[in-house]
Amino acid sequence: MIADLPVCVSMAIIAYQDFKNRLVDDWAFLPSLIFFPLALLTYPHVLTPVIVKALIMGLLGLLVYKLGLAAQADAIILPLLTFSTGALSPLPSFVGAGIVGLMHVSYVFLKRGSKGFSKIVSVEDALKDDKWIPRKVILGDVEEELPMPPEKAWDKLREYKDEKAKVLVSFGTPLAGYFALGYLGYFLLRFFVPSI
Repeated sequence: MIADLPVCVSMAIIAYQDFKNRLVDDWAFLPSLIFFPLALLTYPHVLTPVIVKALIMGLLGLLVYKLGLAAQADAIILPLLTFSTGALSPLPSFVGAGIVGLMHVSYVFLKRGSKGFSKIVSVEDALKDDKWIPRKVILGDVEEELPMPPEKAWDKLREYKDEKAKVLVSFGTPLAGYFALGYLGYFLLRFFVPSI
């Protein structure tokens, strides 16, 4: 579990940044790279399965990003979920992420109702608040769907900066944050059930 500590540092930073701003800095992923040298020194037998799982999750993350189903940080965090000496990794992290995600979305729904998941705002407001993902630009009677993933949608939206357009935005869930908290939950659970 010593090798998992640098990954926990990355996950804590990722969760904080994603919940706060819906943006994760690239440097937040760097502490997790210390996992491999530590694992080589302390748990060399886990490296082969971790590398195989990381490659599979990396390909899945690339596919998810290319299909526009998630942002870059959401795709990059997927292989990091396998950087664990736990036998069941990354399955418990996914379960934990699902629980955290369900709790967060339920909280948002209870606080704001179903209208809290989408709204129409000005282009300037849509570009200011990263917690909302632009989906569609409305310019008079013309509506234009914006491309996905979110980074491409914001880039396209900048083209309308000087227009009197409105933007349909939807609530951006902090998916990388959910995964990060799922990983941290799995790490803590292993103190009580080391065999998982």
